[in-house]
Amino acid sequence: MADQRQEHGGDRERRIAVVLGKKGAGKTTLVRRWVDSYPGSVRALDPAGEFSFGEWPVGEGGKTRRQAISDWLKELTGDGRGNWEGLLILDDSDRYASVVPSEAWTDVYCANRHVGLDVIVTAHRPQGVAKELLANADIVYIFQQDEPLARKYLEKFTQIEGLADLIPTEKGRALVVVHGHPPSELIVF
Repeated sequence: MADQRQEHGGDRERRIAVVLGKKGAGKTTLVRRWVDSYPGSVRALDPAGEFSFGEWPVGEGGKTRRQAISDWLKELTGDGRGNWEGLLILDDSDRYASVVPSEAWTDVYCANRHVGLDVIVTAHRPQGVAKELLANADIVYIFQQDEPLARKYLEKFTQIEGLADLIPTEKGRALVVVHGHPPSELIVF
């Protein structure tokens, strides 16, 4: 991800990458490589504790976990105005994306848009990624995905006829969809 950033004078456009696949397919390994080469600050919403720097807000003082996560995102993004530059990892987003209010995801998408908030989202299924982030992803890595509903969802969402048949069902392969929605390029490796 670090080598994919676009420089614009003093400002830099933010990038969004989505990494999908079954448990053990290689999502975290790929993200760790990006983190190791990322030149700036890194924060992660990390329910499984995959990253030593990861955070998982707990509802305290009568707050629900939903509110705690929403507040964490608002603090980070400044309610969409942006107040932090760096890499934000939303790991295992299918564990919490549907319970966080949609305006929080809009804030993540809008935050620091021109000063450099990069976002990496990982999930087992595409339905677990906020639509605002999936629709605006610059790149989507699809690792092993053998759930027929998830494969059809991606085909419908990307509007690429036959995509469901291209998505790898075996471990060790990946499909990369480049340049957002609708995508301009598919790479199978």
